[in-house]
Amino acid sequence: MKNRIAALLLWACALSAQAQTFPDQPIRIVVGFAPGSSLDTVTRVVATRLGDELGKPVVVENKPGAGGNIAAEFVARSTPNGYTLLACNTGLAIAPAIYRDMTFDPVRDLRAVSQMTSMPHVLVTATSFPANNIAELIALAKSRPGKLNMGSAGVGNADHLAGELFNSMAKVDIVHVPYKGGAQAMADTITGTVAIYFSGLPGAIPMIQAGKVKALGVGMAQRSWALPDVPAIAETLPGFDVNLWYGLMAPSGTSDAVADRIAQAVRQVMRRPDMVETMRKIGADPVAGSPADFQKLFDGEVVRWKALVKEANVQID
Repeated sequence: MKNRIAALLLWACALSAQAQTFPDQPIRIVVGFAPGSSLDTVTRVVATRLGDELGKPVVVENKPGAGGNIAAEFVARSTPNGYTLLACNTGLAIAPAIYRDMTFDPVRDLRAVSQMTSMPHVLVTATSFPANNIAELIALAKSRPGKLNMGSAGVGNADHLAGELFNSMAKVDIVHVPYKGGAQAMADTITGTVAIYFSGLPGAIPMIQAGKVKALGVGMAQRSWALPDVPAIAETLPGFDVNLWYGLMAPSGTSDAVADRIAQAVRQVMRRPDMVETMRKIGADPVAGSPADFQKLFDGEVVRWKALVKEANVQID
């Protein structure tokens, strides 16, 4: 018994020492989507300031594919020391509900570190698209079943599921067209190659302001302060509410002390006036709590999306 107690004390001391010296080398944040996507945009803004706060460089690495799952599995298999993190979004909580043969379990193999932001999706179309509001879009889609299409940043991503939920609730058949990233989906929306795209606000607001796309509705229950003149989709489809959050995860096994150290730094970054202003300009609300806060959100989202996916009968080929 004494040997066991001594071993536990040594282990606790080692973790405390690790937290006190962390970080002593650069930190890598892996993004599962292409450069220019909304998640990539936010992560790069946060990473620069996070490096200042932690005193070590924080670099962003893109590993796009499989709706973010390639990056998520890479991080899940990484050494749990806090030096490899995952920038994730709502899609990570959706994945267990739609992928039958996942080679990792995000609930088991990853742990929450800190939420970064919260924001709605916004449904955008080409400026030449004939529908100018959600009601007109639904009427057009019903008159042309299977003829309209919607872009997304990848199969199973949050914007894909937002579109599938829209299909289910509006009782329409808009065909999904997956891309390798949000920037490509937005580019083809601008040209009218795809009819609609549920974009995150950071990727959409510059295009809306430049007059390259028009916004038909935001995907939360209320209108967004960032686009006050754009109706909530729920004003036409009551109950439509898809919150898009971004956060940081680490491999399961990463110590509480290290996770707390990173989360504390994220909180300091998100409270800086220049960061609040920057996030607000791109339509995101800065959010940073404890690892426990983010874990609670993530676990609840996994349960919520399993129910939504079942109700919408979403099938991933």
